[in-house]
Amino acid sequence: MPESKTHTQTAQVDGNKVEFLPQIAIIREHQNDGNLLAAIAICGAAIIDNPQNVIIRRLMVDLLFQSGRVQDAFIALGDYLSIIGPSRRQIGEFAKRYRRFRRVLMPEEMEQYALILKSAMSENRVNKIISTYVRQVIAEDISPKFAAPGDMEKRFLLEIEDDSKFVDFVKVERAIEEQEGIEIIASLLDQHILRRSRSSKTYRIDLYCASIYEKLRALDSASKILRELLQEKLDSIAIRSLFRVSRLRRDYSQVDELLTINPDLTRSRDFNILYELVYYFEAKNDFDAIQATLRIIDRSFSSNLPVKRTVRNFYIRFGMPDDAKRLEVEIGQLYFKIKGSEEGGKYEAAVKETEMEVASKVQDLYSQLEHQKQLAAISDLTTGISHELGQPITNIRYTIQFYARLFEKNVTKQAVDKVFSSILEETERMGGLIKRLAPLTSSRSVVESFDVTERIRKRIEAESPRLIENRILTSVNPKRSVILQADPVKFDQLISNLLLNAIDAIVEKGSVFSQSHKRKIIIQIDDEASDIKISFSDTGVGIPFVNRNKIFDPFFSTKAPGKGEGLGLFIVWNILKMLGGRIAVDSKYSDGARFIATIPKLN
Repeated sequence: MPESKTHTQTAQVDGNKVEFLPQIAIIREHQNDGNLLAAIAICGAAIIDNPQNVIIRRLMVDLLFQSGRVQDAFIALGDYLSIIGPSRRQIGEFAKRYRRFRRVLMPEEMEQYALILKSAMSENRVNKIISTYVRQVIAEDISPKFAAPGDMEKRFLLEIEDDSKFVDFVKVERAIEEQEGIEIIASLLDQHILRRSRSSKTYRIDLYCASIYEKLRALDSASKILRELLQEKLDSIAIRSLFRVSRLRRDYSQVDELLTINPDLTRSRDFNILYELVYYFEAKNDFDAIQATLRIIDRSFSSNLPVKRTVRNFYIRFGMPDDAKRLEVEIGQLYFKIKGSEEGGKYEAAVKETEMEVASKVQDLYSQLEHQKQLAAISDLTTGISHELGQPITNIRYTIQFYARLFEKNVTKQAVDKVFSSILEETERMGGLIKRLAPLTSSRSVVESFDVTERIRKRIEAESPRLIENRILTSVNPKRSVILQADPVKFDQLISNLLLNAIDAIVEKGSVFSQSHKRKIIIQIDDEASDIKISFSDTGVGIPFVNRNKIFDPFFSTKAPGKGEGLGLFIVWNILKMLGGRIAVDSKYSDGARFIATIPKLN
């Protein structure tokens, strides 16, 4: 391909100009598409035309290795080594590929390949400066004495044998990194640290080396050391490092193993471990565990401003706006306390910079959640209405179609009356459903004072025929007046639906079991400081545990088809939302069902 040379460009590689061949883009395209044979053929032709091009040589090594031609790839690596200059980057590229072979080949094979490189160096094919570095890389695969380390490397070997020399070890490591390059440190770690046995004698040094591997993004090596260290001894720094490395690797299998053996770690009080646990539980899609972990951090570091801000950001991340807003207040209080101190000055700029941004995020989160709730409610309601209205509409259509065919033969007054009666019955059924939905669509609201006890008694009187017929006793406590400011019409609808729900539950239990069970509805009113609580207890069939999360959904019903629309408790839930209140099921009540409605007082 001689003509291609007229279109080449130059690129800077370690300070030297190197032709950036147009074939490189084509080769990489074939490589990405998995067409390795074509990529190797083009790469081989480019090497013939440009034998000193380090980029194309490096590509050939990668392509041959990727295609499984390991021996050819190693020969290509030797060719690459023979043309590179004494730059740390190019030696690092060699070392990275050499270590890749080490991961896939048996030790005996690696020794053979290492000897090939040793031979190449002895034949003066490799620059003497490069030779020193390369010997360090391949030394482990031939013999510990093969390398001829310099003074710094000798000191490195002396300092790694005992934690008592940790400070000196760190100084030597940093000196080698500064003078010789990080690639040499990686090579030394591979030779002398990665595969040695762990012990308490060298725990601190090995832990530090794991952090170097993490910095080098050699995450598998870092993970291996950390796992082995934790088998020797549980250490909080090693634990959080393993979590962090696993997060970066996107593989929590070693953390799973650690937590299986040490489940108490999930209740740690170490902030850094708790911080990593949040990400771990996120990867496991365990939102309950995320909440529990954030609560632990929240409580355990109540006076730590940076931690509070971190937790606040987590609350925003996981859609917990109420907690985020609460922490905003607490952060403001903490900031006010330390404002005049040195620590306060440290965080002042950061607080000013982020407070508006965070407030905006919290508001956006509220809006998103509210919008999602509205969409979900509309979806559920629309689905339910379609289902409930669909049946009578279908009945009307089939009735008309049936009698239309009948009328072709004979029309009688009796047949016409039957058509009209059927259609009227179905339209009344649809009208009843729409009437039941009225409390959800009405936007009219009148706030006035009324006696809660009195209005509940009037609702009971309105249902007295059904109560008497089914021999159900009612009790309302206390007898005295309890005043509430709210919409009395919505309150009546609330009580009526709860009352009808209780009656239906008691009747259902009577038909299933016996007529001898106690039939009671007990209504307890508690006048508290800021709320009024109304407890509705009945001796009906109760609510199975599996249904407790569904009972407030629209059109959810356990009754037989045609016995109920499943709207009563859905309407109760919506009315209470309109009144600013809430409702819950008492899980401890076992004689039937107990609902507890809470309505805030209005001033």
